[in-house]
This record gives sequence, C-alpha cells and structure tokens, in this order.
Amino acid sequence: MNYNTLHSLQRMAAMKIALGIFYDSEIEKMLLEERKYPRGCFAVKFNRDRHELWKLIRIKAAEKLPCLPALLQTTMFDYIQSFHMEAEDWIRDHKRLLNLDPLHCRLACKSNFCWKSDGTINRVETAMKITQNENIDPNTRFILACTYFLEDEVLAIWYGDKEVSKKSLRRKGTNSAVRFWMKWLRKGSVMPWRLMIDDYFSVPCFRRLDIPLRFSGFLHYLSPDIRTSYYEHLQKDEFFSCLNGMDEAERTKLLQLIPQSALRHCLKWPFQTLFVKTVIQLESHGTVIDFEVIFFKILYNIISELRDFDYAQLLKELWDLSPSFKEEIEESRLFSEVMDAILNYDVDSQSLPLVEVLDNCIHAR
Repeated sequence: MNYNTLHSLQRMAAMKIALGIFYDSEIEKMLLEERKYPRGCFAVKFNRDRHELWKLIRIKAAEKLPCLPALLQTTMFDYIQSFHMEAEDWIRDHKRLLNLDPLHCRLACKSNFCWKSDGTINRVETAMKITQNENIDPNTRFILACTYFLEDEVLAIWYGDKEVSKKSLRRKGTNSAVRFWMKWLRKGSVMPWRLMIDDYFSVPCFRRLDIPLRFSGFLHYLSPDIRTSYYEHLQKDEFFSCLNGMDEAERTKLLQLIPQSALRHCLKWPFQTLFVKTVIQLESHGTVIDFEVIFFKILYNIISELRDFDYAQLLKELWDLSPSFKEEIEESRLFSEVMDAILNYDVDSQSLPLVEVLDNCIHAR
C-alpha cells in the first residue's frame, strides 16, 4: 500500500488561498479564542459555544474572498480548520521543547511554520528555521537542534558567539538526544557521532522530567532489532516518513507491531483515506485491534465537528468492511446505539444535525 498522499492542483491551490486567510490577523484573533475551549477525548461533548465561534470564523473567512464560489468558500474554510488543528498539534509537541506556554508558543512560532503542499507542517524545516533565528535564546535553539539531530545547527550554536549555558539547559529540560550531543561535544567530537548511535540508544531512555524526543534523526542509524523499540513513540510525520522508506514486507511488520498507534496516525489530517485500507490489511494478517479505542477517537472527531474528513462515512465503511469492528461495537450498548444513530441518520428528515443527535445519544441517560 502506498502511504504517500496525493493532491490535485485544484486542491493545492485552494490550500494556498486558505493558508493566506489562516494568517489573517482577524482570523488569528478568532482562532486564539477557539483555543480556550477544552480539547481531548475527555471532552466528548458537543460544545455550542465552539460551534457558534466556528460559524463566525466561516463568515469572516468568506468576507475576505467574496468573489469565490460558495463551494470553494466551504472548502477553504475546512482547510483553515485543518491548518489550525495542525498548528495545535505542533504546539502540543513543542511547547516544552521551547519552554513556552501554549499561547506564547503559538504567537512566537506561527510565523516560522514551513508548510508542505499536503497542508501539514514540515517539522524539520520549521525546526531548522527556529534554530537559525538568533533572536531566540541560544539554549532553546540548542535543545531544539539536538532533538531534531540538526548537526550543522548544533555545532553553530555550541561554538557560536553566545555561550550555551549547561545550567540553563538542565533548568529548561533535556532528553536523551540533548544528552547524547552534550556527551559527544564534551569528548571533543573526535569519533563520528553516527558510530555512537546504536550503543547510546540501544535501550530507550525516557526520564520522568524529560522534554519530548524526536526519533527520525537517529532511527535509521540503529540496528533493526533496536529500531523496533522506538516505533511506538513516533510522531505522525515520523511514522509516515518511516513507512515510505520501507518495502511492503517491512511496512506490514511495522503495522502489526503497533496497530493502535498506526491507526491513530491514519485518523490524522491528511491521511484519513488510508485508515480503512490499513484496518483491512491488519485484519488480513490476524492482528488484534482494540476497536473501542478507535471508535471513541472517531466519535470525538465527529462531536468536535472536525471538517477535515467525513468521519461518519468512515465509520459506515468500517461497519460494512470489518466484521471484527461490527462484532466489537455490538457488544457495547452505548457504542451500538451511537452506531445505529449514524447508520440511520438522514439529513433530509432530521431536524437536528448529526453531531447533536450523537451528543443526545451519549449524554441523555
């Protein structure tokens, strides 16, 4: 199976327009307001205030480009929401690395985001851009460069005009990547660092107070047996980059090794079209999947009114194609009732939108 995402020229053009609106100051102010509402699977409840705010954002976005056809305006709005969620994911993964609270992390870093044509943030290029910004504290830049294994930036900052403070590094937080580079630099950088990777990272080391760690910078230098112990911890971009560098047999082995993580990644923008195919592939190899966890995640996306994919249709496809999914959902009274509501929902005959029907189904007990 091909794990690359392909986009038409029309879709990429719409994304480019939407990205410009995403950076508009009025839209940004409204998106900052949206951040105040609870997020995460604990918040599986329809939030009317958030719903109304997104309606206002849609209206404001449409005002920016009134000449666009209505259908293209809708598509553009959906992309704005996707960009917003992509930025929030980046902030979640980097706020401790940069020693910033989420709001200041967004304000400080949004202008540094480097976007791919598929509408996701190029995390490596973004990290490189931040580490090269001399207006940012050198200790913060050094930690980020180490975490992303940006050798040129690590050396430039370490031997730069502004000294890297070892005490400050400890206070800001470290991880095994920062400790690896510090060890190598203190030894005078004599041995090529690539030759030290397999031994240093032979056992995953996650200390309680460690800041988040990236793995793609050193993963391919590890022996195959050691490499597998890190797969569970890959971020979305690392996971798909890893898959695309494998042959079919290696991909199948990886998917079977971490089925839940793989499926969670396939539920994220813009890889949702791969989700059902991945489920079928895993089931064909007898892989056990915890469908209740997956169902809960998809339900959260529907209740949160994420517009980056038709998640209700995805559940219908899964219901038709996966006997295991159908069997497991039918064992839960609540999930079975929710699934019935999705299967029987008719937009023309229902007075309420699907999200409110599901919310009532979950909470009216």
